[in-house]
Amino acid sequence: MRLRELQYLGKAASLPMGEVEVVAATSDSRRVTPGTLFFACKGEHVDGHDFAQQAATRGAVAIVGEREGLQELAGLPY
Repeated sequence: MRLRELQYLGKAASLPMGEVEVVAATSDSRRVTPGTLFFACKGEHVDGHDFAQQAATRGAVAIVGEREGLQELAGLPY
């Protein structure tokens, strides 16, 4: 699936997503591989947003999260 096909999700609709291929999705930054869509969720003990840079380094193509007012996180579309 192309990242642009996911633009209908929330506020991402206004962001230029392009033709980046999404091959997987996860909320565990340790499982991110190139082409993964990373879901940054705030949990009871940790906040997934704190692992955005690790996800980016491992090859995430974009981040879906809960923080308001961000268009980019760790250099990736948010």
